[in-house]
Amino acid sequence: MSLKLEAFPFAPASDCCQYKGRSVGEGRVDILVANCLIVELKAVDDLTGIHTSQVISYLKATDLHLVLLINFKVQVLKNGGIKRIVY
Repeated sequence: MSLKLEAFPFAPASDCCQYKGRSVGEGRVDILVANCLIVELKAVDDLTGIHTSQVISYLKATDLHLVLLINFKVQVLKNGGIKRIVY
């Protein structure tokens, strides 16, 4: 909702598995902001390497370089709930 209020272009649940303009599989990022930032939402006990690998795969598939991996199953987001990944 805040993205709409701030007039940021975004697409919820966007397809991400394309290579050179062709579909190469199925996959969906949770939120794509301004065609430059992927926001991946989780609700897990701990963010693990598999979550990082998942979003790095999204970056490779989209030719983007920045992800915010957000875990809502923490008491305070700033204490381990947000991970910034640049690839």
